[in-house]
Amino acid sequence: MTDSELVSNTTSDAAGTAHSYVYCFLIDMIRSTSQRDRRSSVATDRFDDALDKYLDPLLEPLGLSAVHQHSTGDGFQLLTENENDLQALCCLGVIMSRRFRSQLAKMAAVPVDNVPSLRISICGGKGTKKRSGYVGTSGIRATRANKYCLPNEVLVDEAVRVYVCDDFDLELVDFARRPPDLKPEHVEDDYRLYSLKDLRLENLLESDLLPIYRFTLSETGREAKAHELLMELEKRLNRETQRLSDRPSETQLHVAKRWSILLNSQPDYEQARRVFERMVSEGIEPNVYVYSMLMNKSATFGEARAWLSEMERRGVEPNVVSYSTLLAKAPDYGAAVDCFSEMCDAGVRPNDKTYGCLLAKSPDYETAKAWMDQMSLNGVEPTSFMYAGMVIKSPDYATAMQWLDAMEKRGIVMPTPAYSMMMNKSTDYETALAWYESMRRSRIRPDVFTLNMLLEKAPDYPTAEAWVTELTGRHVVPDIVTFNTMIKRSPDNRNACDWYEKARALGLQPTLHTLIALVYHSLGLDEALDWMDRLVAEGITIDTRVVQPLLHLASTDESIERVRRKAKSVGFHLDVACFNVILRKTPNLDEAHKVVDDMRRSGIRPDENTYQILLRLTTDCESGVWILDSMERDGVVLTPEIGGLVIRNATNYRQGLDLLNRLRRRGMAITATVWDSLFHLDLTGVSAQELLETFVKEPMRPRQAMQSAISKYRIQERWDDCLFLVMNYPFLAISLAIMRKRFEPSCAYFRTFLDDPKQGHNAAYALGLALHAAGQDKEAIEYLRVARDGAGLGARQESLDKLIDSISPEGTTGGNDL
Repeated sequence: MTDSELVSNTTSDAAGTAHSYVYCFLIDMIRSTSQRDRRSSVATDRFDDALDKYLDPLLEPLGLSAVHQHSTGDGFQLLTENENDLQALCCLGVIMSRRFRSQLAKMAAVPVDNVPSLRISICGGKGTKKRSGYVGTSGIRATRANKYCLPNEVLVDEAVRVYVCDDFDLELVDFARRPPDLKPEHVEDDYRLYSLKDLRLENLLESDLLPIYRFTLSETGREAKAHELLMELEKRLNRETQRLSDRPSETQLHVAKRWSILLNSQPDYEQARRVFERMVSEGIEPNVYVYSMLMNKSATFGEARAWLSEMERRGVEPNVVSYSTLLAKAPDYGAAVDCFSEMCDAGVRPNDKTYGCLLAKSPDYETAKAWMDQMSLNGVEPTSFMYAGMVIKSPDYATAMQWLDAMEKRGIVMPTPAYSMMMNKSTDYETALAWYESMRRSRIRPDVFTLNMLLEKAPDYPTAEAWVTELTGRHVVPDIVTFNTMIKRSPDNRNACDWYEKARALGLQPTLHTLIALVYHSLGLDEALDWMDRLVAEGITIDTRVVQPLLHLASTDESIERVRRKAKSVGFHLDVACFNVILRKTPNLDEAHKVVDDMRRSGIRPDENTYQILLRLTTDCESGVWILDSMERDGVVLTPEIGGLVIRNATNYRQGLDLLNRLRRRGMAITATVWDSLFHLDLTGVSAQELLETFVKEPMRPRQAMQSAISKYRIQERWDDCLFLVMNYPFLAISLAIMRKRFEPSCAYFRTFLDDPKQGHNAAYALGLALHAAGQDKEAIEYLRVARDGAGLGARQESLDKLIDSISPEGTTGGNDL
């Protein structure tokens, strides 16, 4: 590594591609395959589950949560561009080299001999960010270093040594003395590796990184040494503080800083508070960083808020760290926004951590996006985890892809969890499968979330079953969600019961969703109620999603009453959705009204679905209007769907049109649903011209509604009326079908209107489409041009231009020969 590379962490090549200097922490598990073969399948599942959970609890205390993680199959990489992370990476190396095997053995409940030893290396090199991670030489150098690594040894290269040599004992590797299988055939003169032995305890008291060093000592079983270290620092500070007033201001500042580091190194809030009180008693004035540390160690939002108030009372101005820490501890989004407003009112500028907390607490996508927009306006760069959060909150796959594209444009590496997120957002199985294959190419090990997403997206039960077999064979441990999905997707009752038994054999506790799936697969009400009894006895609390399918299975009044009693016995009272299930079983309106009366006696107010069910049971308009009056009293909004049901009970079109106008006066919107109901009525005595004149007066004229009117006239074989509407809407699917089937009569009818001042251009359009459909394009173009010339500017002219271009070599420039 050259001096210039140490000065700048970003360079460009001749093509202008930006390269960063990247540090790679590489872990390889030695002979992991043979170790795996020595474990039972159950033990292997436990081991893999423990391995998945091992790393994250170490990264956060070491300040490494933001580094990029990448699975390598037999290990993993951590990648960072920040040289300030190197001491923490070395601490991680010390912890894992000393404790990985014993900790994994305990977590997985397997013998230590069944846990592989590690090779660990930390090296630097140039790298380029890609969506899937970094591409460059640091990983290559770390891989090479691992070839010379003894079991549970940590090797670092020169690029790392220069940053960590003060705080760690390092020993230059003598390649000549390595075992034969770890001895390189050729070593360049300037190639050096260093074996990282341990922390240099004598130097730690003066280090600003004492908090992570204390954590490292604790994690490697040296809690007493860590405590001794902190007590020694406290004694030194007590001595230095006694004669502090006589010393230069720079020394006073240094001592105050050491007190704050001591406070931050404490393992818990109570110890930190004790150090704070000692500081104050020694006359050390706490600064904003001390208060922020105390806020961070506080167990509750209330405690953190109290420290902020204490800070302000003492005349210490909170900074962005103080407010961001408080905001992170806010119990909900509203409290977080209040903290943000307070921060802005104090004139403190938010940073990426502030916005990251707000994004995490945002209740929905639009709220989160608004914060991202505000970040951009304020010049704050989003992090990879913010982008990952936006992917999670995105309402659909396309939106999620936009965020991934934005990450790539900014050179931000796609975090590992984003792959499973994109599988979850995928609109179909093929897309989800493509993301899975991308995971495989990036050597990211699938987990149970990956498995569950594939099961959810699988097109059928055999495909889902095959995924369970494949990924459990690759040591993915299924959870109860896996089994719930397989129960839900089972083709029959026997398979559903088999999956339930498999889940119980693994010791998995059933959930509400387990019960729901089992009830749906039950062969009858008795079996379904038996499942409910069994799972309620295991602590499951039922809700409407269980009771509704039970009511569907009930075929008599007695069985419905049986379900009601059973639900009541476990603390559930029927809600409006359950009553609506009962309502759908009633044979007529009188019986339905009895159910509604029962619903009201139970304190349940009917909803829109209730009234839709009632209206479907009505046989005349006046009953429908009476139901609408009751609906208004219950405060249920008159929707087009409800209005359409009322109109369908009219005896003919004119009565239906009168109802439509009455409903309009009640505030109902006139939509395609309403027109469809109207045009399904008896059109006897109603000409197509009359119908069309009424239709075109409306501000909303959905084209699909006209298909119902055309269909009605066709069924009644009123061909003149049918073709009149076809002529005005020739582009509809039903119109094109009629013109093809009745080609000659249609063309003859349209020709009679060619000279009509109102309908001439419509007739030319319809005739042109009919001829085009019949393959007579030359004549069709002539009529289509007439229609185009009379269409004026707008969508119809544009569509005609495109159609003429598609069927004529001359395109739209040709003249009109008619």
